[in-house]
Amino acid sequence: MQLAASGVLGSQISKVALSAIAEPPRSLANLTSDLKRQGISVILPGDPGYDIARSVWDRRVDKKPAAILGCASVAHIQEALRFCAKERLPIAIRGGGHGFSGHSTIDGGLLIDLAAMYEVKLDVPNRTVTVGPGVRTGYLLGITTSKDLAPVTTTDNHIGAALFAGQGYLSPLYGNMCDNVSRLEVVLADGRLITVSAEEHPDLF
Repeated sequence: MQLAASGVLGSQISKVALSAIAEPPRSLANLTSDLKRQGISVILPGDPGYDIARSVWDRRVDKKPAAILGCASVAHIQEALRFCAKERLPIAIRGGGHGFSGHSTIDGGLLIDLAAMYEVKLDVPNRTVTVGPGVRTGYLLGITTSKDLAPVTTTDNHIGAALFAGQGYLSPLYGNMCDNVSRLEVVLADGRLITVSAEEHPDLF
């Protein structure tokens, strides 16, 4: 079956943001108050749960973001990006947090955490599934296998399903997870939401 990833952020985001790195402002607590009012979770160093929230799967990566912004919708992502651009802050994007490179977190910048975006929409007749950027493999399989459907996924339940290449047990027959994606909704660095497929913005597909 094929997958369509929803709310996934484009790779240009980190490149554009990192080109405008500046010193973090003195008080992120004051600056992020507007984000909190809009429903975005903000966790700062010293807050309860900060060390747990900043951790990723690979414990060799021990970075300390200046703030962790928990986004639960595309609108939240767009607002977080506008904030980062306005304050000229470097960012990192975290879906499942499994990457070995450590790019899903950051030292001194802002971490945009997509874990709360774990919606899954299964279309049984068309054998397709739409997943949010925070969906992990185990959660996805729990929904699809109940309908006797099995998408190409990673080998471990804790790995993110949307922001990962997805090499798994079905890959020898059907390729990796990324080879079975039919379309993506992508938030660009400037906050625009676009649909990416073989027909729309094929240069990004």
